[in-house]
Amino acid sequence: MVAILCVLYFSPLLMKDIGAQIVLGPARYPKGYYDKPGIDKIQPKDFYVVNEKGIKIHGWFFQKPNAKLTVIFHHGRGENLTYCKSWAKRFIDCDASVVLYDYSGFGKSGGNVSFESLTSDGESVYRYVVSDLHVKPGRLVNAGFSMGCAVATYVASRNECAGILLFAPYDSMTSLVKRKFPIWKFSPDWMFSYFNKFDVVKNLRNCKARTVVAYASGDKMMGNESTESFLKLDSEKVLCFPLDDVGHGDLLKADIRKYVRFLFNEITFYDLTPVRELKSPVLKMFLDLCFKRYKENFPVPIKKLKKVRVFIVPAGRCMSGEIGEGEFYIFLSNFPRNGRDPYYWGAIAHESMHLASPLMKDCCMEGICSLFAVDILKEYHLDSLEYKQLLKSYPFYAESYYLAQELRDAVGIESFNNLFLYLKPIGNTVQNQFDINAWLCSLPESKRTNAKAILMKRYQKLIDLSRGESMLVLDKPL
Repeated sequence: MVAILCVLYFSPLLMKDIGAQIVLGPARYPKGYYDKPGIDKIQPKDFYVVNEKGIKIHGWFFQKPNAKLTVIFHHGRGENLTYCKSWAKRFIDCDASVVLYDYSGFGKSGGNVSFESLTSDGESVYRYVVSDLHVKPGRLVNAGFSMGCAVATYVASRNECAGILLFAPYDSMTSLVKRKFPIWKFSPDWMFSYFNKFDVVKNLRNCKARTVVAYASGDKMMGNESTESFLKLDSEKVLCFPLDDVGHGDLLKADIRKYVRFLFNEITFYDLTPVRELKSPVLKMFLDLCFKRYKENFPVPIKKLKKVRVFIVPAGRCMSGEIGEGEFYIFLSNFPRNGRDPYYWGAIAHESMHLASPLMKDCCMEGICSLFAVDILKEYHLDSLEYKQLLKSYPFYAESYYLAQELRDAVGIESFNNLFLYLKPIGNTVQNQFDINAWLCSLPESKRTNAKAILMKRYQKLIDLSRGESMLVLDKPL
């Protein structure tokens, strides 16, 4: 019995070599789907890169025309790159090029499976993408699923990249193994030293890149302990989003593209180079009027806006945000046609509502901002009808505007504006969405019935139209 207990206690030391084959479970060629490599008529470029041990690592490069970003996908255990086409499809749908590759001992890659080789293989592919494919580090995203999250974060902690995408990650391999196998619970961590590079949370603390973590709320394989570890990280840098009604093995049943677009939009936002800053007493007076109306009508205190700067940028849309220390910006896509241009003043009023209110990523919020802009234009005796005509050329913004207008007409201005009393955070981020059901419950029965009918009438169309937007959400009334 003593001998058996000793073997069990020291058994982690045997996992470095024996356990790699069992834990990693590689799918070697010809297993897989090598006969149909294309995705959306994009045929991959076959490549081999030699790692630091002289072993050839096999990969595919899917080059999307006009893509601004390139994703290196570090896959999970028991797979090879042909199993990852579904992941690549999601990234390509978000207008990125994609690199898939196999670790040593997987697929067509040479060598033998080992924990040591995983991270060095990932770095070898990173160097190939930067040096041979000529992808700038500021245009490169490391993405990983499950086991691949450790490789993605290790590579990102040692090499510059624009962003990190993690799907169903574990906190650290050592912690995960100890949770799964109680016989090793009391084994000291030094026995698992070969897992040092597989500490995802530690790796993230050493990463500078913006990170999105999408975890399955029903992920029994990783457990709640992993999720809690990520939620404790700096939410300004590591943004966590739960995927409901899916588990570890069926994660792709969830629409991960909105989280991918969220990160991509965060990265490419900095591509917008202002052409000219607009300054005038009339502009300042108009902004002051907008913020004054917000204070008078909405129950949530206005942000501390020390300074708001307005820029024209060479882009197809308007946006706003914080520069830092109470200084904010509004980006507009075009110069005003004249002094009373309703497109220009309407866009400023719309973005000023975004600036004044809490940080939101809600379909309904876009409608509220457009409704606010129409009200301001009317007060300023500008052509609100022309502005509403502009909205019609953007189906999502038109649909959200009419949703907000109909809801306000049905429940009254005060009850409608009280939506801001019912906010809930999105994941662990600073962004919020409206708790529609809590707000509906606060209404009298007659108003509740009318409001619910309006929401249900426009719900599905808004959800469909918002897929191209960045992480916009809308609760479905129960």
